[in-house]
Amino acid sequence: MFGWFAIACTFWVMLNQILCSIATIRYHSLPAHREHAHWWRTMVAPASEPSG
Repeated sequence: MFGWFAIACTFWVMLNQILCSIATIRYHSLPAHREHAHWWRTMVAPASEPSG
């Protein structure tokens, strides 16, 4: 029972990381926020974050 719960929780945490990465990239791609965008902090790092 606890093994299945651990697998489910891991899945939801990883899904949350992926959605937050997509939101960060999307937010800084909008024209109003491009002036604050930095290629490493707002594009590369969030894109590579879900992989570990």
